[in-house]
Amino acid sequence: QAATFARLRKIREARKRDIVDYFSNVRRLALGIAEDDRMVSFFEAARADQRKPDRILEYEIDKHYVARYGDFYDILFVDATGYVFHSIKKESDYRRNILDGDLADTRIAEALRRKDPKEQFVEYEFYAPSGEPAAFFAVTLQRGGEHKGWFVLQCPINRVNMILTDRDGLGRTGEVYVVDEHRLMLTDSRFLEDSTILKLQIDTRAVRQAVAQREGEQIIEDYRGIRVFSSFEKFSVSGVAWIIIVEIDEDEVITDYYRENKRGLGKEVYRYLTARSRVRHPPDDAATEAKRVDVNEYAKATPGSALKASGVY
Repeated sequence: QAATFARLRKIREARKRDIVDYFSNVRRLALGIAEDDRMVSFFEAARADQRKPDRILEYEIDKHYVARYGDFYDILFVDATGYVFHSIKKESDYRRNILDGDLADTRIAEALRRKDPKEQFVEYEFYAPSGEPAAFFAVTLQRGGEHKGWFVLQCPINRVNMILTDRDGLGRTGEVYVVDEHRLMLTDSRFLEDSTILKLQIDTRAVRQAVAQREGEQIIEDYRGIRVFSSFEKFSVSGVAWIIIVEIDEDEVITDYYRENKRGLGKEVYRYLTARSRVRHPPDDAATEAKRVDVNEYAKATPGSALKASGVY
């Protein structure tokens, strides 16, 4: 148990560091956009004449976006009223007001209404114009004491998902996932075919303890109802609380331990079986229903199931 938890803790710390580093880098890029002369010049030119966009300037800004801001899925140029007068991807939020209509209930709209002069991180939610979950950095643009509007930089969910799908050291059943403050998964489950991002709510003992105690390690039942070794920690990303969880099935841990120590444990199993005064065997008519195994596979069995192993007593 100690060795397994130490391995999970090491993986947890490494993946948490990867996530924190990623958001630190994109936050630094986001904050710098208000001082990027090329982006500010385009913002002011496009805002002044929205009916006749300068195609050459648009092309230059697109190239600048790819070279410098490619970690972001999109950049929205939003005026002080909430109107998106330009974007890189030109999705359905282009030439619409974020503060009106069906976009008014989004988290990004709520953030813009606060008109906080500081940069704001808006955590992931499903964003209809992109058809997928998105987070945002909203960066206020002010010149000469006047509020000009915002640069809204959109962060895709796939970058977080990609960081956590590295399962090195996690065997056949281990996984790493992140849960937001609403206890919704921000990553895809290793075991479920459909996407679980912002769809599957996790209310396991690991999540509850992370909320109450910040971090810990326990053998628990996971969101599938399977007993797992679980290592968990609550941490902060740009002021938003997330929980990172690393788990591996208890059955795999036990099986691997048996394989590594088969010689000594085989003798223990033999002594245990021969020492029992009453050994129940399945009746002959039930033998066909028993799972056929050899002595090296017994640890894979479901507790309480009937096993049949020729020559093993």
